[in-house]
Amino acid sequence: EAVEVYLSLPKLLGANGENAVPVKVWLLPLTCLDSTAAKLVRQISIGLVQECQSVLEDFSDLEMRFNDALRTQTAQQFPQIGKKLKTFKQKCSQFKKVFQQTLAEKLPSIRGGGEEEAVLAEELRKTCSSPFNSKDLNEWMDCKEREISILKSYTMMKNTQIVPRKMILKKFSKQSRLCVLSSPRWEVMNRTSQLYQTTFNKHPNQTMPKIHTLQINEANKENKNITFLTVGLTNETQKGASIYLYTDGFSVNEDFEPPSKPATVTGSDINHNSVTLKISPPRFGAEDITSYSVEYWVSGEDGWKQKTASKAEEVTVSDLSAGPANEDGSFDLKCLKMRAKSMENIFVNFNKTTTKSLTKEVLRERKQPEISIENLQKQVKVGLAKLSPNTEYMFRCRAETPVGAGPANEVSGSIKTLPCSPPGKLHVESTSREISVSWEKPAELGQDVHVLSYIVEYAKQDQHVKEEDLHWEQMMAGAEKAIISGLQPETEYAVRVRIPQK
Repeated sequence: EAVEVYLSLPKLLGANGENAVPVKVWLLPLTCLDSTAAKLVRQISIGLVQECQSVLEDFSDLEMRFNDALRTQTAQQFPQIGKKLKTFKQKCSQFKKVFQQTLAEKLPSIRGGGEEEAVLAEELRKTCSSPFNSKDLNEWMDCKEREISILKSYTMMKNTQIVPRKMILKKFSKQSRLCVLSSPRWEVMNRTSQLYQTTFNKHPNQTMPKIHTLQINEANKENKNITFLTVGLTNETQKGASIYLYTDGFSVNEDFEPPSKPATVTGSDINHNSVTLKISPPRFGAEDITSYSVEYWVSGEDGWKQKTASKAEEVTVSDLSAGPANEDGSFDLKCLKMRAKSMENIFVNFNKTTTKSLTKEVLRERKQPEISIENLQKQVKVGLAKLSPNTEYMFRCRAETPVGAGPANEVSGSIKTLPCSPPGKLHVESTSREISVSWEKPAELGQDVHVLSYIVEYAKQDQHVKEEDLHWEQMMAGAEKAIISGLQPETEYAVRVRIPQK
């Protein structure tokens, strides 16, 4: 019935509206009568809504990271870390509240048609371009967490005490050696909202070499004269972590860099009781090296034995047996102190002419070309003596500094000394066409080593030809005597005897 009345209303007005009567009507929104009534509002684009939600969620995630960092033991041990985190957290909370207040004002206005969506888009643009944008905040927090992680590694080092304040350092001022590691320094940059930013990620190479070479702590854990401390300090002249070195209560170096392990260590000039190690300087911390220490491990025994050079460029080689030339023409040194860079070997040749009236013995020295010894920036050679024949050794080398020893680098694989020492002193007699040579047995023999034969070598002397380039003839001898025949009269010959090596 109501529908029928509704359909008949237009007809009742007449064909031309002649039956219509003017009526004045006032419209009133339903919300004025009932606040729960539906009302017409403008919808905000879903993209802007998601951006607003993302900004707030990022602040919430960041707040959780702040809280986790503040609860770490490292933040408790280093008050500076906790103070910076709390200050930064407070500033982020203030910015978040301002942003929420802006949303509370703008969103109803936009929905009611009072303002356009462009106003909200502009507020989001300002937030993303401000120092408090999500990318910069998370980068800052990443750096803080990295700093905490590095400091945590310091606290885990053995023999290292944590000092919360610089003043407590006075307690340790009487230590003979004091190595103080300061935490990374963080820059404060005054930007739009006083955002704290770090230079740590801008200068990683200034701190990482020092961080990676802190194995010096482990290498010197048995040294009672050295104390390692970690303290948070501020030094305007240094960026990142620094190592302070104190001696007898006085600061001697505020940017000490511990050496890394030597770049390379290789063995050469292997004899029956000595080995020469060629050492390349460490990649980091070479400036403070005072010497190198070499340790060797005898196969079948326990423990490392050590030999330390008194100076970086000087090595004492002693207690080596003397004798004729070795296979390569070198002569073992006996009780000889020398610079490792000035002379490598002494060469000895017994020169004979095939006449009865002329007999002479010549001692020749060949010096290595001089190498600059300003410091240990170049390769160094260190000789090791008092080794046993026919024995396997493991070698490792480390740099020594005023603080102590650095990490070690081992020679790849074991090195075995020669089975025995060279033959003893030569006795030579000559005729017009023959040279009679006799010699003593080797003074030192390795365990289970027996000499079954010798190699006698001889060559014509030529002043214009280097000794190693002479044409050497060989003959075998089963005992400590040999006769070299078929020689040319009035000719000078060089003779040497060696033991064949397997």
